[in-house]
Amino acid sequence: MSTKIAANNIYNRFKKSLRYGGFKFTCNMCGFKARKMISTGHKHPIFQENVIVGAGFRKNAICPLCCATDKLRLVYYYLTNYTDIFKTPNKILHFAPELELKRKILKNHDNSYIEADINPKKAKNVIDITNIPFEDNSFDYIICNHVLEHVEDEKQALKELKRVIKPNGKIILTFPVCLSNKNTFEDPSIKSLEDRFKYYCQEDHVRLYGLDFASRAKKVGLKTKTFEPDAKIAQKYAFTKAGIVYILKKN
Repeated sequence: MSTKIAANNIYNRFKKSLRYGGFKFTCNMCGFKARKMISTGHKHPIFQENVIVGAGFRKNAICPLCCATDKLRLVYYYLTNYTDIFKTPNKILHFAPELELKRKILKNHDNSYIEADINPKKAKNVIDITNIPFEDNSFDYIICNHVLEHVEDEKQALKELKRVIKPNGKIILTFPVCLSNKNTFEDPSIKSLEDRFKYYCQEDHVRLYGLDFASRAKKVGLKTKTFEPDAKIAQKYAFTKAGIVYILKKN
């Protein structure tokens, strides 16, 4: 993309964002203040019958200026306030890298950053999360947003994440969670795109997580903490229904 085209895109985005300007919400990634944000997501019968965070139709979800989603703003808030990822040297593995977050991480020039995805169009390094090509105890942080719900062999993925994280390192995970379900719902016989959409709300999902993730992670030797912002913070940054941040460490 030429410099002229990039500049025009930025100008057009800024011009469009002016329609949303105000003081009700603040994007913590770019600082834009808005009276409303852009809605996103699709409606599905499951969302009407259950309480699911991190998925579905959401008002005030996307920043009109930088396009950061509510889910990404939540993760960025956690990383900014509860980690040293932007302040000190760290080795970071980032699955399904979001451009806005990648840029923030790379501003800390002391960081060693590796982006990864199974799709070669989405990251420089093609890496299968169930077969990570790095030595044991390699990373201070692993960031993995909305990936595990796509991975059929969740147990193997968690084993690999545990293997390559350092003893005091943190694995940062997010995914859609059904707060109405005590247990995660998954059925290997559900294979067609139509059925996956019907039961998991998206064609390429292989499970709908419930409230049992900590026990699932414990089986491979990972202990889990969760982060959910208080109501005032969620309102200010417009990530009320963005989801839950899971923080995993080795036992």
